[in-house]
Amino acid sequence: MKVLLFTTGYTIVLFAYGRGVESPFTGLYTGINIGLLILFAVLHRWAGWPPYALWAASLVGLGNMLGGVLVVDGQPLYVATLVGPFRYDKVFHAVASGA
Repeated sequence: MKVLLFTTGYTIVLFAYGRGVESPFTGLYTGINIGLLILFAVLHRWAGWPPYALWAASLVGLGNMLGGVLVVDGQPLYVATLVGPFRYDKVFHAVASGA
């Protein structure tokens, strides 16, 4: 239940933030997050995933929402450079996929 509250909470907060700063992908990323939240809830009833798997999925969702909604220098975080030539999207997706 805590993971559901956490996921719902950051989705609402980032949606409000994105609307406030007019982040261009707010609606898209919020819709995807809500859709995946519903899908994971339905699948969890069948699969009975352990809590750590649900938390991992929630954190991946948070990283995706941050990347698409958070604005850095007028652009979504996904295109921000982190280290050298590595942008947030490349680093995040490598970490999220367990590479």
